[in-house]
Amino acid sequence: MQPPRRPPRRLAALALLALAAACTDARNPAAPDPGENPRGPKGDPVLLQALRCEGDVKARTLTCQTPPPTNALPSYLLLGNQNVYVKVTATAIDYDSGTGAFTFDATVRNLIPQALGTTDGTTLDGNGVRVFFVEGTTLTTVTGSGAVTVAGDGVDLFTASNQPYYQYNEVLSQYELSPAREWTLNVPSTVNTFAFTVLISAAVQFPNGWIEVQPGTHSMPALANRQLSAVVRNVVGDVDSTVVVNWSTGDAGTATVAGIGYAPGTGSYLAGSVGVRAGPVTITATDGVRSGSMTMNVTGIIRAWTGAASSDWSNGANWSPVNVLPAAADSVTIPFGVPNYPALVANTTIGGVDVADGATLSLGAFDLTVNANLATGFTLGSGILATTGTLVLAGTAGPDETVHGRGPSIRVTGNYALSNNLFLVAPETVESGNLTNTNFEMQVVAQ
Repeated sequence: MQPPRRPPRRLAALALLALAAACTDARNPAAPDPGENPRGPKGDPVLLQALRCEGDVKARTLTCQTPPPTNALPSYLLLGNQNVYVKVTATAIDYDSGTGAFTFDATVRNLIPQALGTTDGTTLDGNGVRVFFVEGTTLTTVTGSGAVTVAGDGVDLFTASNQPYYQYNEVLSQYELSPAREWTLNVPSTVNTFAFTVLISAAVQFPNGWIEVQPGTHSMPALANRQLSAVVRNVVGDVDSTVVVNWSTGDAGTATVAGIGYAPGTGSYLAGSVGVRAGPVTITATDGVRSGSMTMNVTGIIRAWTGAASSDWSNGANWSPVNVLPAAADSVTIPFGVPNYPALVANTTIGGVDVADGATLSLGAFDLTVNANLATGFTLGSGILATTGTLVLAGTAGPDETVHGRGPSIRVTGNYALSNNLFLVAPETVESGNLTNTNFEMQVVAQ
């Protein structure tokens, strides 16, 4: 899973136990209205989960579990079960009757798909991961008498003012366990058992959730199509199937995309993408609040010259498929007998070139850089022609790309081998590459 990149925001309170999907029943809201919770972000509701812990002083035990719903908590809190989204474990429990210190080592394990304690997925937030005591400094004495208080690392405004907390200065990725922190509760010897409720407050990168677009990165040839899927997740990673997902492409000239619908069995919103022209493009899915994207690398194909409109290489009406110019990653074929043969209007880079016998490709004063195989016919007056333009052989695939036929002046910067006879116009220059000939005739004639 790779959550999308978006401006970080702070999640006010993330459940210590299982967070549930957002409740839409107005009589039992899942979260406060934005702005009601002093640490809540503007936007989606903040989902909270509570954990009720009971301590037995004499037995030196501390058990934490999900309680049934109770009016003791603010109405917007949701209750859940341990070991679903976050897990808290207490060990090394001890009680000093002389000082009244009830101590234990507590760890926090993150079970949701995004990291706790960070707004960018990496950098530790200044407040770390805080575990707040909902009751405040004084806890609930269940049996016995006397007031149980929390030592804590400090107090802050959470669901109410002056609530104590213990802070873990760690970024906790999914399934990561925090180092143990010793918690101290001040428990008079007259107290037999006590109880308290805790909640975790942590920054997260995607407080409103995110969208996973699959495949994350994909390559496909131009003119091919690919089905994409988007899974919308809330802040804890649960699938949200109640939204409308819109798809968009960063460049419709490279690839198009259109939504297909929702697939209930997979929880995915589907779309179809079609490659148009070689190059990278970003495909994005959004529901207006959350977004996700993937990179589509459209690879080159062989495009055929038709010459239907003119001799202008840069006119899409002269190419098949119509109105799509060859990209640098494409290869081209120039057939014999078309209405017009191509002529460059600017320096051009292309993959491979195949000029049929009797057909021509005119460079004029421009350079043509070829990154793959080059083949032309041998009929005098055909092949690749030029005035002052140069044919640059720059291919590096191989061991060698191949070249044969008739051409103008060349400059070799890649690795090429003759696959048949080669007839050129001087000068012929080999720079950083090589031009290998073992069995064929090669002629370089003066202008």
